[in-house]
Amino acid sequence: MRRHPRDPQSGVVLINVLVTIALSSTVVFAMLQLSDAGITRSQRYSDAGQALTLIAGAEATAISALRRDTAEAAMVDHTAEDWIKIAQEDIAIAGGRFSLTIADAQDRFNLTNAASGAPEALDILQRILVQLDLPDTAGLRILSRLSNPAPLASLNELLDAGLTPDEVARLQTLVTVLPRATPININTMPDAMFTVFAGNPVQARLLQGLRARNSQLTQADLQNTGLFITAEFSMTSGFFRLTSRVTMGETTLARESLIARRAGTGSDTVFVAARRAVP
Repeated sequence: MRRHPRDPQSGVVLINVLVTIALSSTVVFAMLQLSDAGITRSQRYSDAGQALTLIAGAEATAISALRRDTAEAAMVDHTAEDWIKIAQEDIAIAGGRFSLTIADAQDRFNLTNAASGAPEALDILQRILVQLDLPDTAGLRILSRLSNPAPLASLNELLDAGLTPDEVARLQTLVTVLPRATPININTMPDAMFTVFAGNPVQARLLQGLRARNSQLTQADLQNTGLFITAEFSMTSGFFRLTSRVTMGETTLARESLIARRAGTGSDTVFVAARRAVP
């Protein structure tokens, strides 16, 4: 049998074909990867957009509830009113989960009050430090930070002033920071604040019991216990904290909205004063 001579170029052609196929496969694979990444990115953008829409809806709901409360019960704010009923425990929704909390932001002492150096505010701060069993050095460091021209934006900034994480955590139970000076709402403040307000544990326990039974305190309640409201306390509030948490797909967004309310009528009486992302 006669053999045909082998073409020396045939091997080169085969290699070229194989290389071309390999390169084509790599390009196709890369295109598929990019396509998948684009789809994933687009889905995340879509999920984030839906989450932001839900958060905006939560803010609008809170604003509406607080406007209604202003019209119906402007002289008192407490935890049995309708505005607090908009809160929603974590629930499953289409494509994810949603939760919403709302709280009176004036339920604690506002350090902005003490920044002015007003004797009444400094007295309240000192009583709180005693109530929390914090050392005198903590008070001195707080006052040193408040003397700084830059306003305090968060209690966590006190860490830079020398307070320990434990001291800041204890402060957070009775102290907050708001954009302007505000009184403490006796109808929403923690039970531990009653001793600061009343000055003695007997009257503090009496007021705690009255509020627990009636959801609020009245001027008559205070008169019956021989107390009255000073400028550092009130029965109404002008700031509220709304925390919205939404999970859509693999995207989770959580936002704390500080809602402000001022006296008057019209759509601008309740508005979002500040927003920040939360863990």
